[in-house]
Amino acid sequence: MNKQALIELLAALANRLNRGHDEENIPFGLAEEVRRVLKPVKPAVSFRKDLRSRLEMIAQKRVILEPRRRRSWVFFLVAAALGSALSALGFLAYFLSSRLNRRPQPTS
Repeated sequence: MNKQALIELLAALANRLNRGHDEENIPFGLAEEVRRVLKPVKPAVSFRKDLRSRLEMIAQKRVILEPRRRRSWVFFLVAAALGSALSALGFLAYFLSSRLNRRPQPTS
């Protein structure tokens, strides 16, 4: 909506209010004024042709990205299993070495 159309619309609404029209009919009158002031706009043929050629040019230059391949979950599962196994082996080695290196306590 351009500035002039808005000014005309507000002026028409002010005139209706000043003439003492029933306030409950104002929204319908306003809708009529909007319909009268706002008319469909059809762009010029030259504008449409220029827009089409620019959009086609942009579409030709656009790079189509292929979706990334998903990384194999197998690698992560193997790494997690290997880490868990090494952790368990480390705990077992510590436990066994502490049991084997424990000296018997002398009895009194």
